[in-house]
Amino acid sequence: LTLVKDEKVSFRFVYAAGTDKKVLDAIDALLLDLEVSGVETTRVEDTVAGEGVEILVGADVNREGCKVDLLAVGEGGYIIRVIGNKIVIAGGSVDATQEAIEFFAAEYIKAGEKKIKNLTVAKNINVEKKTEYKVTSVKVAGKNINDYTIVADEKDTYAAAQAQVFQAALYSRSGIFL
Repeated sequence: LTLVKDEKVSFRFVYAAGTDKKVLDAIDALLLDLEVSGVETTRVEDTVAGEGVEILVGADVNREGCKVDLLAVGEGGYIIRVIGNKIVIAGGSVDATQEAIEFFAAEYIKAGEKKIKNLTVAKNINVEKKTEYKVTSVKVAGKNINDYTIVADEKDTYAAAQAQVFQAALYSRSGIFL
């Protein structure tokens, strides 16, 4: 997948509306490194039509066929994957997404002091860093918790909020999502 050919840039970074400032700062740091290497590109919100090679940052970027399942990698994990002419970089949390951008920059971009005339990445990139949880399974009344569903009365906002708190706590501590 060609990002730069004969010093001509053919890619941009795309992020979703509402992307956390830490993630945008990580993109900007990479943009600055690229600029030092003679590569000038942009970052745009995903409201702009997607054409050509794009580096999609975050799981919420709106591009058909480019969704990734972050439940498999957990809150501290991330995915870097080439899908067609898009490179998807997404983490299970803001910190994980920031880490994924930094990994991608170091491993594949390698910008810095030297001028980049040509830059390509393999079309088969498929990096998954998974969160390693200390709790790997939970049983309730002898049954695996994956067999259960969290149910709360939607009209009872307190109960619904507590169900979400329980769901988030279970996921962040074990990677189990109900």
